[in-house]
This record gives sequence, structure tokens and C-alpha cells, in this order.
Amino acid sequence: MAWLYIIRHFRTSWNDQWLCQWWKSWRIYKDNIRSPKDLVYLNEIDILISSDLHRAKKTAIFTKQCIWYKNRIKYMNEFRELNFWYFEGKRAELIRNLQPEIYDENDFFRYDIKLLWGESILDLKKRVESWLKKLCSVNKNILLITHGSVIHMIYSILWNIDYNQSYSGIDIDFDKVHYFKL
Repeated sequence: MAWLYIIRHFRTSWNDQWLCQWWKSWRIYKDNIRSPKDLVYLNEIDILISSDLHRAKKTAIFTKQCIWYKNRIKYMNEFRELNFWYFEGKRAELIRNLQPEIYDENDFFRYDIKLLWGESILDLKKRVESWLKKLCSVNKNILLITHGSVIHMIYSILWNIDYNQSYSGIDIDFDKVHYFKL
């Protein structure tokens, strides 16, 4: 039986300020770094994959040392954060002011409307889903280091629930290990 384990990248200063964060690198808080005892049960990892963004890479390198993973980390751009492009570094309220049509009646992003020069939730789903299917077919224990919106999308795909249901109902904090039987 194979497992998919997922860890969100280390917390950054932008996360604490509730700023939209896409591909830029920001300071990682040292108090968010997990100790080896927190990750000890992840010592049966066959494949370690990380988003290729700086904050995820730093998390992957530290985690690799903690779990004594000997192979190379595979960095993949398919597991990057949702592309906020124009809104990167800005508060989400700006999205509401400049692009109110992106919100549905429940105050969530509509699936098919792209952020200014960025991605839609549907784009994110297509990007993540194609690789997730491949990962689920390898029959190996996989550890994925990625970002909040990607983790929500993985829940949405694997649990067959709406992305917004995952977003509003599943805690994707920085101190959790999420796991799925493949």
C-alpha cells in the first residue's frame, strides 16, 4: 500500500500579512521549522517532490535531512502556488476591488475566471491533476512539499469535493502533514 504525504512550505512573512504570494521569495520564519521528531514517521519515503519555488525548496531541503532521505529531491513547477501574477504582494481585498467578477455568490473564486494575467482555479486544477494522476500510479510512498492552494486542490481531486469546499473546510496550516492512501 502506497501513501502520498503532503507538507505545506515553511511560513513566510507574507503569509502572516495575508498577502497574495506567488513566485517571489520571502523570509522564512525559523520558528516554523519542524524538528526531526515531528517528521520521524515519514522515514518510509520513496520519492521526495517539491514545488520549485524557493520557500518550498527550503522546506524540502530541511525535511530531507530530518527524514534521512538519501535520493535527490525532484523539483516540479506543476506544484507551484496559484498564479496571482498582478496581485502578488498585495492584499486579497484588491482582487475584490479590481476584479469583483471573480467572486461567486458565496464569496469564493469562480473556477473559470483568471486572475489578472494569472491563473484561474480551473487552470490550477488542470496543472495539478495531470501530475497527481501520474503520482498515484507509481505505487511508492511520496512526500510532496507544496503550497496551500495546491494542497486544497489535491483534497478536491482525491476526495472528489469542490475546491471551495476544501478551501473553507480543511485546515491547511504549516504544521500539518496531510496523507492520502494511493
